[in-house]
Amino acid sequence: MGRMIEANDNEREASPSGDSKELVERLRKWEDESRRAHSRWKKHAKEWYDLVAGEQWSQEDKASLLDQMRVPITFNRVGPMIDAVTGAEVLNRQAVVFYGRELGDAQVSEVLTGAADWVRDQCDAEDHESDAFGDLVICGMGWTETFLDYEDSPEGDIKVPRIDPLEMGWDPASKERNLADSRYRYRVRSYDKDTFKAKFGSEIYDRVLAAQEQESDDGSRSDVDIAQDEYRNDTGSNQNQRARVTVTQMQWFDLEDGFAVENPQSGMIEAIDKDQYKALVQMALAQQMPPPQAAKQKRKTYYQALYAGPVLIEKKQLRCNHFTLKAMTGKRDRNRGMWYGLVRAMADPQMWANKWLSQLLHIINTNAKGGLLFETGAFANQQKAEKEWARPDSLTELNPGALAGNRVQPKVPPPLPAGLKDLLEFSVESLPQVSGINLEMLGLVQREQAGVLEQQRKRSGYAILAVFFDALRKYRKEQGRVLLDYIQRYISDGRLIRIKGKAGQQYVPLVRQPGVARYDVVVDEAPMSANQKDMVWSMLTQMMPMLKDAPLPMDVWSKLLEYSPLPSSLSAEIGKALTQPPPPDPLAQRAKEAEVAALEGDAAQKHSAAQLNLAKAFEAGMPQPGAVGPTPLDQMTAQGTMQKDQSAAMLNVEKAKKTAMETALLPMQARQKAEADRMKAQQAGQARYAVGV
Repeated sequence: MGRMIEANDNEREASPSGDSKELVERLRKWEDESRRAHSRWKKHAKEWYDLVAGEQWSQEDKASLLDQMRVPITFNRVGPMIDAVTGAEVLNRQAVVFYGRELGDAQVSEVLTGAADWVRDQCDAEDHESDAFGDLVICGMGWTETFLDYEDSPEGDIKVPRIDPLEMGWDPASKERNLADSRYRYRVRSYDKDTFKAKFGSEIYDRVLAAQEQESDDGSRSDVDIAQDEYRNDTGSNQNQRARVTVTQMQWFDLEDGFAVENPQSGMIEAIDKDQYKALVQMALAQQMPPPQAAKQKRKTYYQALYAGPVLIEKKQLRCNHFTLKAMTGKRDRNRGMWYGLVRAMADPQMWANKWLSQLLHIINTNAKGGLLFETGAFANQQKAEKEWARPDSLTELNPGALAGNRVQPKVPPPLPAGLKDLLEFSVESLPQVSGINLEMLGLVQREQAGVLEQQRKRSGYAILAVFFDALRKYRKEQGRVLLDYIQRYISDGRLIRIKGKAGQQYVPLVRQPGVARYDVVVDEAPMSANQKDMVWSMLTQMMPMLKDAPLPMDVWSKLLEYSPLPSSLSAEIGKALTQPPPPDPLAQRAKEAEVAALEGDAAQKHSAAQLNLAKAFEAGMPQPGAVGPTPLDQMTAQGTMQKDQSAAMLNVEKAKKTAMETALLPMQARQKAEADRMKAQQAGQARYAVGV
């Protein structure tokens, strides 16, 4: 049955039917529920983004300071700390690897892994995921979507863009990391009039506009953000060209009846829906076969719907059987039911540091700076003294006794309030403590310390942040399952993709494999990561004295070169050269070729002699007029000579074949000899080490 019975290989699309009204009402109810539950989180998320961007004063505080002639000072210390965490993710990226669960799937798994790398490279998935990880660290949530895009290619390209977290909504009852237990999730986007018409059509736009008018007349709510002057006037024309329409992309799953059936070809248990099972039974009955045994079960069926207000634009089933809107979550506030990142803890220290600094500057500005206290008659010329007192090179004349009587004294500025400087320092020093981002991670340590100690402190800092990197790792596995399904279902059409194999970079056709295969999705360290390459190469350098005598095949050495600091193209060429067998000795090859030629010539000569003897024997066996025929003894002697010559010729032919085979095996023998020599050298070295030589 191959891939069992499927409606088609594309996602099933359903046009809005009579049940669309009830469906949209249910989806809008979920949307309202999520909006009420997460309104506080969205309010705080905007504030956290402002803090990272340097907008760290509220509008009320800023207006109050300006009214008091005070400066709202901002020294952004949150931004560099967030950059340190996101930079660590960029320098330690991970790769998704697929492993087949059945014997013989290793070759296919390698191609699928290479296809995933190719797809992610084509759509810049790593860059988008790094941006989403930045959202995770800031506000506690990062989002991407995996979909097939036909705008740039008629064949369809897989895209994995980052989504603004403030556009997203999700099931408030979800408690697990990355919203693994959510019933639904959605995205809200706003389109202008022209874009909406180009994307969904003018007919849909007119229906949305009519629905908005009806909801406005009924006094019910409307999700369609169209200005009042968009309504048709008496002439029927639309006036406001900048009206915007809000479209919701909702994904959810329903528990539906399904069947578990064994595939007779692969022997694997496959899940099918009711329609597929019904078609399977009809096929079996048509062939006069018993219906296949099946176990009825409840299974999740994923759907996606697009709607604008009460108008259902599109509904379809997600054949990948996963959410394509993928989330990564940070820390969870259990009591308030919201996710948050690092900025939440750094908000108060950063804002108080700004306030104390602004207060300190205000006190310094308003305190006395210079000025004199003097008695009348202390100066010989008071007007001249007032003009020249502040000049460092001026000479000011005083009346006799003015200096001795302390009749001229500078004004003493009042001291700063006690503890103000300590509060400022405390606020600044609290930022690394509340966030877990130490100075070693920022590269701002100004004291001498050992490199090993600095690396240990960096690892300690990353251990505190492990919850964010673990969420990213879980996301990569979840997104990898969706990507695997998209690769097998949509782009396995024979298109050429670039993968890296044992022979280096090569282009191979991506062809759909028959049957249904299952794979484990594993997240591994990526060799292209700069930090990972440096770390592995540093360890390999220390192990090199032991590895140089180890009997490692050339394939392993080629793999180790991927972590070298050399350019990728150069390391690939070196690895390719290592895996190729050494060329044979030209002198030995010429000698073998000469020996083969001599044996072939000898065989041909003996074969000709045998043919000549055979002809003579035939002539001898024919009676001649008036001649006495050969005796039986002569015939037996001639036949024996002929058989002997034929045997010698056949022996020479076999020798020639053997020599030719030995010539063909010369490269392999040279490689085996090189390996044997290296093994002997290693054993000799180990023996010398054992006896202490």
